[in-house]
Amino acid sequence: MDGMCLYFFFLDDMLYVLSIYQMYRGVCLSVMDELRNGVEQAANCFGSGFLRPDAGNTELRQNLLEEPGLANEMQRQIMRFIYQLIFIFVTEERDILLEKSTDAMNKEQINGIKQARLKYNAMYSTSRIRSTLHLDELENDFDGYQEIKAIISGLRYGNKKLALPALGSFLFSENSTPLLDPLVLLNDDYLM
Repeated sequence: MDGMCLYFFFLDDMLYVLSIYQMYRGVCLSVMDELRNGVEQAANCFGSGFLRPDAGNTELRQNLLEEPGLANEMQRQIMRFIYQLIFIFVTEERDILLEKSTDAMNKEQINGIKQARLKYNAMYSTSRIRSTLHLDELENDFDGYQEIKAIISGLRYGNKKLALPALGSFLFSENSTPLLDPLVLLNDDYLM
C-alpha cells in the first residue's frame, strides 16, 4: 500500500471518529442541559418550599428580610443539599452507599451489617421512595425531608444501625447546610 492510500484510510478513520465524537457530544450536551434544568427546578421547589407559610419557618422568613446576604447563603446551601441528594441517589443505586461486610469480620459483625442494610433498605432507601411516588403509596405520616435528613446525619456522623459510614467531607459536615437543618419542608415541595 502506498502512502496516499494510508493517508485516505487515516483521513476516513478520522472523519468517522469525528462524526462519532460529534454525535456523542450532542447527546452529552443534551443530558447536561436536562440535568441543569432538573437541578434548577429542584432548587426553586426547595427554596419556595422552605419559604412557604404553611411550612412554618417564620424565623427564616424574618431573617431573610433583615439580613441582606442571607438569601445568597441560603441559595448556596440549597445547592449543597441538592448535591447531597445526587450523591445519595447515585451511591445508593450503585450499591456503594452502605457499609459492607468484609472477610476480616466475625459472624456477629457480618450479621449486624446485614441487619442494618436491611433496615436501611426497608425504611430509609431513597430508591424505595422514588419507586412508590407514582403509586401514591406513601403513608400519611411520611416526612421525606426528615428521612433524608436522617440519612445525611448518618453520613455526617456515621450510623451503625443503618450501615451508614461517616464520610468526613465538607458536603456532609455541620457547616454545609446549617440554615436548612432546622427547617421544615413539606412533602409537596420535597417530592416534586
